[in-house]
Amino acid sequence: MGVITKEQAIDALVKAFQDQEGGGLFPAVFREAIEQVPTIDAVEVVRCKECKYYNPIGVCIEMSSAVCEDSFCCWAERRTDA
Repeated sequence: MGVITKEQAIDALVKAFQDQEGGGLFPAVFREAIEQVPTIDAVEVVRCKECKYYNPIGVCIEMSSAVCEDSFCCWAERRTDA
């Protein structure tokens, strides 16, 4: 599951209603409703299997320890070779 911003949600709903016949008032109603929804402070994480410090035998060369491929940490940096 991905995280989207309020603006992305609003834009998607407005576009969906513009693609339908007679979609006039509803985008404003949706915009108002979405603006009232609380937000979270989300940060994208890099899983070990996507990290440049992870090697194929399941060892993190930054931490010098075995790790699960779905784990993550604060030192992770996404591999650019994939």
